[in-house]
Amino acid sequence: MGVSVLTATLLLEPAGWLLGILGGAWIGASVYLATRPAYCPIV
Repeated sequence: MGVSVLTATLLLEPAGWLLGILGGAWIGASVYLATRPAYCPIV
């Protein structure tokens, strides 16, 4: 039981990190695209 919980934690932790990074990047890009001037090309 303990081993399976530990294994699940080790497997899910990198996924959580990845989702957090992707989520943060997606939100940042959305805010950037929403707030940039319309005439400004995407950098």
